[in-house]
Amino acid sequence: MRPDAKIRFIVRHSDEFDIVAIGAGPAGATASYLLARWGYRVALVERTRSRRGLAESLPPSATRAFQRFGLGDVLRSRHVLEATGNTSWWDSHECRPEVFKAPGHQIHRPGFDAALASRARQSGVVMKAGTAIKRVKAGQDEAEIEWRSDTGRAGLWRARFVLDCSGRAGVIARRGFRRSPVYHTQALIGLWRARDRFAVPDCADDTHTFVESYAGGWAWSVPISPRVRTVALMTSARATTYSGELSRAPHHGALVAGAMLSGRPWTTDASVYDSSRYAHGPVLLVGDAGSFIDPLSSFGVKKAIMSAWRAAIVVNTVLRDHEAAGEARSYFDEAERDVFDSALRQSRSFFSGAAGFHGSAFWHARVAAVDAALGDAARDEHDKKDEELLRSDPRAAQALRLLKSGASVEFRPGAGVRFDSVVEPDGRTLVRRNAIATDALKRPVRYVAGVELPRLVGLAPRYRQVPDLFEAYNRAAAPVHLHDFLGALSVLIARGALTQRVQT
Repeated sequence: MRPDAKIRFIVRHSDEFDIVAIGAGPAGATASYLLARWGYRVALVERTRSRRGLAESLPPSATRAFQRFGLGDVLRSRHVLEATGNTSWWDSHECRPEVFKAPGHQIHRPGFDAALASRARQSGVVMKAGTAIKRVKAGQDEAEIEWRSDTGRAGLWRARFVLDCSGRAGVIARRGFRRSPVYHTQALIGLWRARDRFAVPDCADDTHTFVESYAGGWAWSVPISPRVRTVALMTSARATTYSGELSRAPHHGALVAGAMLSGRPWTTDASVYDSSRYAHGPVLLVGDAGSFIDPLSSFGVKKAIMSAWRAAIVVNTVLRDHEAAGEARSYFDEAERDVFDSALRQSRSFFSGAAGFHGSAFWHARVAAVDAALGDAARDEHDKKDEELLRSDPRAAQALRLLKSGASVEFRPGAGVRFDSVVEPDGRTLVRRNAIATDALKRPVRYVAGVELPRLVGLAPRYRQVPDLFEAYNRAAAPVHLHDFLGALSVLIARGALTQRVQT
């Protein structure tokens, strides 16, 4: 042995857990927290925690999720700033503010992640800090996890489920599941401090997220406090500087005029990717481990916690009813794929607008990359989400005009309509529920705009006046807004699930 060699003490022992979650970010902390609250023995593995992280946005819809999970107090911590909206200069030099109907939030990830991990620990999760996962051997119903700590200790755990929540690192995801990036993005990030306040334009609010497109990329700014902001420049260039890229985004340049950089800017990979599958035996790829959506969406953290919620429900379902394992894993795989594809389609819409305005190779290449990833079938209207059908189908718009006319209408189930079933969460488990299927729908659909379609199809033939049908639906199901109700009814008519005949 060399004189300067360090002696490493290795202790081999085996612990058993119901679930081992790898990665203590929002996905890992949320899934661990939920499963521990539901009575399972959970270990949460954390290699290292970065002290340098982005500020990110949480849309107002994420607030409901945090409250439903019992994590509403995390949004009231000092690491969170309430936000009133967004402001963009996208495919235009015009300032376009969007004011939220309910508050959103701006979060600084290092402190926010620590607060979530603390809640997981308080719920009974066994925290394994400073621990690296060296190998995961997945069997049919359990996995062996080989680990090593920063102090040199090593051992073996057994778990009935392993959740890879390790984000871009992809501790398990990179071993045969992660696919090549859809397109590459380099994020150049700077932390700015203002002496008094930032040069926020009159059209905006200093709590807003700011987004700006330019010929070679886009700028994204999120406040941590009224006097501190992160400003990120997203580009595909390999050799570029932060200051050089910032000079191409004039509105963000004006925003930080008079402010000072706090420390040196840094660079990180922000490329968009997905996985060939998200569930395999006792392994689930959760949050950014399975897929990463473009930061342009501002839905990254919400996506992570919702993925964690689905993973917790799948685990609970399988551990309570082993015969449901195949169906539960299929549900998780399909749900994660749908989230990614939907985000990709949304990104394409933004990219297309930027390509038309800037006319640059950068944006045209992005559109082409998304088209290649989605393929013809995924871009077809039958594969769009329900809300997209509601907005885009001209037959639904025609039916909606008739419904609003106030005429007496006779509804009947369409000739090809049938009741099928879909798997969906109900509390802490997955259950089968009725859904509507027709030849014009690619797969069974249960809800459109929050309206339960099977219930609506069953009620519609009993009423001749749309207002009466609306009142009856709201008595029988969770109440919805009239706009959403009319939209769902018009989609049913457009897709052949209901026929209508105007009574003269």
